[in-house]
Amino acid sequence: MRRPARKDSSSSREKPRKLNNDRRRHLISRAVEILDHGEPTRFALEGTCRHWLRANFCLQGWPWGQADELAADIVQTALNRLGASRPTWAEAQPEWTQPGVLSLPRDTCVHCGRDLPEGHFRFCSRICRQARRIAVTDRDERLQDVAFTNQAVRQHSRSLKPERTCPTCREPFQPRTYGNPADRWCSDECRRKADAR
Repeated sequence: MRRPARKDSSSSREKPRKLNNDRRRHLISRAVEILDHGEPTRFALEGTCRHWLRANFCLQGWPWGQADELAADIVQTALNRLGASRPTWAEAQPEWTQPGVLSLPRDTCVHCGRDLPEGHFRFCSRICRQARRIAVTDRDERLQDVAFTNQAVRQHSRSLKPERTCPTCREPFQPRTYGNPADRWCSDECRRKADAR
């Protein structure tokens, strides 16, 4: 005989919580006060406000998902009360002037700054376009190089720390940190053996 399929216990246990209307109104008014001070736009403090609300709901025992939804709803309601409206994609572009008006033509190359020849709109030549693409790629590679360099520095500083002897297997080893009690053993296996004793 087949058993009936079990429901997911976590979703059935997690009942949606509700916020008291007075508390909700109070939080929205506080969010309005905070967001109104945002510079250069009222969206400047949106992330901070949402994070603070979500963190406080989580500390009060709310599940993370519900806390995030409620915080987003409160912040959006506050922005609506302030009359804040998000810019469209076109308005966020550097060439945007205002609706119904042609954008200002660019006179110089984005990469080298020379005057643009007729028929060119961003780059003066194919070489500048490729150089710009390579510059962006190089920037990403430089960030990776910094990450690898930081890792090498950590490994080098780890090698300068004095060796220790593992109390379980009596083998010498190089600790990852110094002064951390978890680094008394050479591996997690030795630590578990010591805990089992």
